[in-house]
Amino acid sequence: MPRTVPGAAPVRILAVESDLATCWVISKTMAEAGHHLTLASHGEEGLRLATRLRPDLLILDAVQPRMEGLSLVRSLRRSPETALIPAIFLAPRHSLEEHLGTFQLPADDFMSKPLEREELGLRVILALRMRRRAGVAIQAKSSDKDHLSSSRILATFGGILEEIGLASLLGLMEMERKTGVLVLTFESLQEKARIYFRDGMVVRARSDRRDSSENAELIYDLLGRREGRFDFRPRIVLDEDEIGMPTAGLLIEGTRLLDEDGVRR
Repeated sequence: MPRTVPGAAPVRILAVESDLATCWVISKTMAEAGHHLTLASHGEEGLRLATRLRPDLLILDAVQPRMEGLSLVRSLRRSPETALIPAIFLAPRHSLEEHLGTFQLPADDFMSKPLEREELGLRVILALRMRRRAGVAIQAKSSDKDHLSSSRILATFGGILEEIGLASLLGLMEMERKTGVLVLTFESLQEKARIYFRDGMVVRARSDRRDSSENAELIYDLLGRREGRFDFRPRIVLDEDEIGMPTAGLLIEGTRLLDEDGVRR
């Protein structure tokens, strides 16, 4: 049975975790922050509770009994009522790299186990802040407001890269199997870049700057940018696949290059 931390709380958090030591760290951290916490011991229970409670944040182990953590979150993404609930995934340190490419959902984060309370508290603050901004930044342009699916809601949308990073956008495109063009506008650089998707996969990337790189190299460069706007436009994409790499591979290589660049600086 789920256990609830009593007391008035400004935020509702659902943790799906079977390890008692990890549950203790989460419970202690959330209680000190004044958050309302519900604990579930496996994925199926977590899905039922998330659907009923609609929490502001999920904290869950990537590997769950009865239902994988990623499957749980994907199920929630299919419903407009729960599509924007952010999730902090937990994984053992030795398997973090294995899971890295999977954790690319809107406003999502991941942490290695065992957890550190101070870091967990900071990650929760960031995830909740991103969730509030995402609710404003992603605005459906469809006029049909009755019983929309999450795919319909996310058919055409736009926002600010500072609030929803390109990595999360690429993951969202893959998960929703989107076909269309993601237009990135950087006014300070007087540049526009376009990323073409077919069935959620990146097949082509171009910038209107003559000296700019293309395809994977361009995406690696764009992953490091935070000042700009994005606008997704559904359309038929017949371009050949010039990338030849899954989204997870693009994100992992892009992260590696950003880390190398940070070290050099």
